[in-house]
Amino acid sequence: ENTPSNNFIHNKDYFINFFDNKFLMNNAEHINQFYMFIKTNNKQYNSPNEMKERFQVFLQNAHKVNMHNNNKNSLYKKELNRFADLTYHEFKNKYLSLRSSKPLKNSKYLLDQMNYEEVIKKYRGEENFDHAAYDWRLHSGVTPVKDQKNCGSCWAFSSIGSVESQYAIRKN
Repeated sequence: ENTPSNNFIHNKDYFINFFDNKFLMNNAEHINQFYMFIKTNNKQYNSPNEMKERFQVFLQNAHKVNMHNNNKNSLYKKELNRFADLTYHEFKNKYLSLRSSKPLKNSKYLLDQMNYEEVIKKYRGEENFDHAAYDWRLHSGVTPVKDQKNCGSCWAFSSIGSVESQYAIRKN
């Protein structure tokens, strides 16, 4: 019967004995990366089975990052972070779902009161400037990404990031 036991990691078509010397020797680099990931991010797992599952997810995410970074046509680089042991769905459910219990009062009223055309005209700048071609990242116009942890205040982080960038652009 094909059911995982405490000594196996499930990998699509087969099971690997996690403590097998051959497996350890063939995957020493990945195992070392995973243990450094655990140490760096203070990860704790409830059981050996959970650790094995997280290792498998970590391997899959590391593979995706490597595939992306090795693509000559990619416009940016990826790296593993504290979420590397989560699947996309786990990450989405835990960090990308709205947790607000109270609707913002008067938010529709505030949006209706703004005159966007006046704001845009005020800050538009030179008409001959090619905004699409200018990369502000290369000119200190974009601040580094910040980790909001689990606070659910993405609106605040994005607002502050926008203000920081506007300040940096106007200052330079």
